[in-house]
Amino acid sequence: MSIKIKFDGLKTKTFRVDQQDLTVPEETASQVEKLFSIIKEAAAIIDVLEKKSEELSAQNEQLQAQTDAQDEELKTTKDQLNATQEECQKKCLDEVAKEAKLPEDTMKKDSKTIKIEIIKSRHKEFNAEGKSDEYINARFDAVKELIFSEKKNNEKICDVNRLANEKSRTDNKPKDPREDFLNKCKELNK
Repeated sequence: MSIKIKFDGLKTKTFRVDQQDLTVPEETASQVEKLFSIIKEAAAIIDVLEKKSEELSAQNEQLQAQTDAQDEELKTTKDQLNATQEECQKKCLDEVAKEAKLPEDTMKKDSKTIKIEIIKSRHKEFNAEGKSDEYINARFDAVKELIFSEKKNNEKICDVNRLANEKSRTDNKPKDPREDFLNKCKELNK
């Protein structure tokens, strides 16, 4: 679309804008030229900003890919940690149940039931109804400590009995009369 304006008797200047001719009076031509130079500068700045935006978008995509990879690695590590933690908890439950002398079929139950059975092995009156998981876990930890402290005490008692038996065997050894005679002689020579 083009608009023709008649400038009778005025000197005009023509500018090419977006593949169209723009005719303005010569008195305003300098102002139009300034506007076009400002527009060119703005277009150059826009080009620079668009390039910078593209660079930043590429960096953002790269960082997002790294973040996604790290998130996936973190998820894998968490899954492995959870699996290891569950395995350790299962081994702990097995060990505590073994020390509590629970039947083998108890170990086929879920961990909460096993914990309750272990607690009941030391506290027959324990009732888990309405108790929170935190309470059961805390009570289990207390019973676990009790069981293992009993085990340590039993081991210490066994060690003391073993040492006492060894000492009694050495004390009951027949004495050589010559040894007594030599000891008495040593005492007299002092």
